[in-house]
Amino acid sequence: PQLCVFHLGSGRLVHTVRHHKINIRDIDYDPARNLLATCSFDKTVKLTAAQGAEGAEAEGA
Repeated sequence: PQLCVFHLGSGRLVHTVRHHKINIRDIDYDPARNLLATCSFDKTVKLTAAQGAEGAEAEGA
């Protein structure tokens, strides 16, 4: 499973998030920090820079 981020003006692929083992359940974007937060059915939450930095991770039950 992956999340693809595209540039709205050009339609160009900007970033691909491949941090989750199974399907992504939800996503949120923080424009002030340029961060994407994704959560998955694998019970993890991943934070990643929208431009492609490696993600941080948190796991829960």
